[in-house]
Amino acid sequence: MPCIRVKGGYKIRRSSGGTYPKVYDSLGACQTRVRQMHRHKGTSKKVKKKMKKAEFTRKVDTKMRNYGEIDYQKKQIRVNPKKRDLLNTIVHEEEHRKHPKKTEKQTKKRTAKVESKLTIKKAIKLLSKYDKKTKKGKGKKRKRKETKRRKGKRRSKNKNRQRNKVRKTFNRKRSIQRIRYTQTRSIR
Repeated sequence: MPCIRVKGGYKIRRSSGGTYPKVYDSLGACQTRVRQMHRHKGTSKKVKKKMKKAEFTRKVDTKMRNYGEIDYQKKQIRVNPKKRDLLNTIVHEEEHRKHPKKTEKQTKKRTAKVESKLTIKKAIKLLSKYDKKTKKGKGKKRKRKETKRRKGKRRSKNKNRQRNKVRKTFNRKRSIQRIRYTQTRSIR
């Protein structure tokens, strides 16, 4: 966008053809404005890239009373897996996240529709969002000298971890079976 000499001063030529209406007194003023316009173009693209929607964090909370809960200020979705029908709760809370202005009645209707059309892959994907483990503590753990007593405790912790993994896979399989069953019922 170079500056063009016109009657009364200088104008900036548009890249698409024609000129901008403002007339500048000197060539230097015109060129500084051109530089400003170039800088502005670059920053607006950078701002658009940085401005992304804040993601909601998903947590599993066994101590809460409700089935699930969404907090718009903290951008957090909490679900209680001990309550029955975990998949329905997750779909319900995700609907609240997508459509925050809808009422509870509208959300329940929409949840039923979405859950009936849910494929197995999508259900597994939804469940896996809540399956992620959060790390406790920061930094490296110190290695301790192992005694016979501590070895025994560590073994029992490993057994508990294995049991928990089995339970999680069992719960996931149950929810997948329930999805398959509801899909076959809707087909009949």
